[in-house]
Parts: sequence; C-alpha cells; structure tokens
Amino acid sequence: MNLIQRIMNPQALTVLYGSEAPLDGAEILEVQLKRDEPRLSVRIMTTQKPVSQPNRWPKDYDVVYLSLSFIGVSGLSIGGWGYDNIVAAFVSTVADNVAAITINCKEGASIALKYDWVRVEGITYGYLGSA
Repeated sequence: MNLIQRIMNPQALTVLYGSEAPLDGAEILEVQLKRDEPRLSVRIMTTQKPVSQPNRWPKDYDVVYLSLSFIGVSGLSIGGWGYDNIVAAFVSTVADNVAAITINCKEGASIALKYDWVRVEGITYGYLGSA
C-alpha cells in the first residue's frame, strides 16, 4: 500500500490519485537535503496517470512529476543510489506517534527516514525525458 501518512496538504494528491500515492514502479529522480526543519525533498517520476486528470493538462503527456518534502527528518539512511532508482517497495508506518518511510528500489537503492510531516510541493505533467 502506498498510503503516505501525515500529509499537510493532501488535496492535490487525493484529487488526482485518491488516497494512494502513485509510487509502484515510479522512479526517484532527485533527493535533496536541507538543514532547515531539517527537510528531505524528493522528486519522483511516474507513468501512472491520475484517476482524475486536470482539465488544463494536455492529453498527450506520458509522465507525472511528484515533488514531496519530508519535514522534521531524523534517522535518515540512504544507500545504493544509482542510475535507475525504480521503486520496488514502499512502506509507510506510524508507531508511537512517530511516522516513518522506507523505500526500496529494484537496483538496490534505499531511503529510510522518520519525519513529522509531509508537504506536497508540486504535481505536474511532463514528457518522458523532460526531467
């Protein structure tokens, strides 16, 4: 299940995809760390089109770019980063009031972290190779 816990502004994500984030088979394109809050931002590309497509989007796009920021990050672990970081397993949990994400990719990359909140920074359409 690709349900992300504790999203501050889930409206765009839920309108387009329902309660689940389109992460199965998605590719992690970029990971950025910032000391403020501390924050980890990820940019993800998926070929999974929205259930409800915005009217202003063209009909011929082939990918969707999703930008998320994890705020209040601790216990961060990143390993095996490579060229093809395709999501194979995504686990989101909340236990004892601590939210955590673990992402494992097919070629061995992994990201694990604890966080306070998630913010959806943007969801845009694109064309394969336009990253």
